[in-house]
Amino acid sequence: MTFDNLLTELIQEIVYQLDTGRDIKSLRLTNKRVNDAVEPVLWTIKAIMIDSLEIAVEMLRDLPKHRLATRARRLVIRNFPVPPPLSLTMKLDEDDDPLADDRTLVKKLLPKLLSSLVGLQSVEWKLKRSDPDWAWTVVMESLSSLPALARLSLKGDLSWPRPPAMHIRLFPCGSLARLEMNLVVQGPLAVILRFLQDCLSAIIQNNPRLEAILIRLMYLYYGGPGSGTPDVFDLHSIFEKIPSSKPLRLQTFLMDLPPGSVRITPKVVEQLKSLRCLEYSEAYRPFNDAASTLLWTALRTQQIHVRELTIEKWPCQALVDYLESFSGLETLSISTSSGPSTDYSDNLARGFWKNVIPMHKDTLKHITIRSEYTGSWGVGEEHFQTLRSCENLISLTVNLNYSPQAEEKDDIVDNLLTSLVESCERFRLLSVDWTAEAPSGFQDRFLDAAQQQDRARQRFYEHVQSLRLEGLTRNPHRGLVIQVFMSEQAKPLQFRIRRNALDGDTYWTFHKVDD
Repeated sequence: MTFDNLLTELIQEIVYQLDTGRDIKSLRLTNKRVNDAVEPVLWTIKAIMIDSLEIAVEMLRDLPKHRLATRARRLVIRNFPVPPPLSLTMKLDEDDDPLADDRTLVKKLLPKLLSSLVGLQSVEWKLKRSDPDWAWTVVMESLSSLPALARLSLKGDLSWPRPPAMHIRLFPCGSLARLEMNLVVQGPLAVILRFLQDCLSAIIQNNPRLEAILIRLMYLYYGGPGSGTPDVFDLHSIFEKIPSSKPLRLQTFLMDLPPGSVRITPKVVEQLKSLRCLEYSEAYRPFNDAASTLLWTALRTQQIHVRELTIEKWPCQALVDYLESFSGLETLSISTSSGPSTDYSDNLARGFWKNVIPMHKDTLKHITIRSEYTGSWGVGEEHFQTLRSCENLISLTVNLNYSPQAEEKDDIVDNLLTSLVESCERFRLLSVDWTAEAPSGFQDRFLDAAQQQDRARQRFYEHVQSLRLEGLTRNPHRGLVIQVFMSEQAKPLQFRIRRNALDGDTYWTFHKVDD
């Protein structure tokens, strides 16, 4: 069945369900009711996409006059509809620039277009360094007038010689429920980060119904006049103007911020008391984890028990203590930073496997534990019984420790998979990678470790292709998939389970899923 046929049949089914006669008045009513039924679904699912100058100019001229401007629910700006100058080495006069009229038209009509989309509920803007200097002001001021906007996502690169001027209250309608800012910043960092901090503070203050805040900032520090220190993005300052009597009811909070940004104060903790999902990443060393320790200690003492937790870079002892203080986690993801394992890290890992996983075994559905080098974070046969106790587990992503025997020994994967299939009825995704041995030297040793890892990955890839499960006490989930990591850049390869029968015996094999 083609898409066109499917669409026709769906519309026919809608028409058949309408109890109307065949006279012209009834048919017109039927036509109106079909349109009323289909249009909201169409514009809720499909986004208006701005990704070229031609599309933008056409939309700018026509869409504000069309009633569908009030129907649209999603807007995606992938390429800002103003091309950069034709020459980067020569500044053109406006009379010599063939695109000058289009630039002027876009700047003039873009606010009218955005302001006319009064039904918009979601906006995603992909910022680029080539965006004109007036883009931020025009777009943000126009979007701030939309009464129904609930989701705002800003992603991409900010490269400003100076922050733009903002003359209005940001999103005063109070309708935002989800705010995402994922940006790479380049320029006078102290000034730009302070500007972004003030914008976030204003948006949050004006939108007390926010349920999700996701902040991920990276910066390219180049120094120079007015650059200052990049360590000025202060989490406390974002929340300090929120009345204590009316704290946010955040369900999801993501922090991936410059070093020194996470200042945990009572004002910050107030906003986290309803937290369900937390993703935390801050660049620091194990011997300087003060900010992270304050966060986990505050969550533990205030009895803020999340259900989904993602940790990147460096775990610390306060994190393990926090996870041991309650039960009920459903999703847990820990990725340790690049670098050879240390006694500090290994001690954390041993406490994690011994105490944390058993504490949450009745509720855990998704577990991810990644480490680049061998050590106690890697999975070995001593961890199988702990994983078997997680009877509700759906997916597991782990690293297996590399050893010289890893390229010859296959049964660790067989035993792990068999244990999970027989103990976890809903288990359906195993993602496996091999760690490398920790290098003891400099670059040549790192190269040796990478070569070891590549050989182990290739051997595992070949093993999964020949893997055969039989004699199981429970049938595997029919959608079971094994993911194999072949490199850091490429997507993992997927192998789906297949049931086979031979001479009355049943066994299962895995077959590669084509892209």
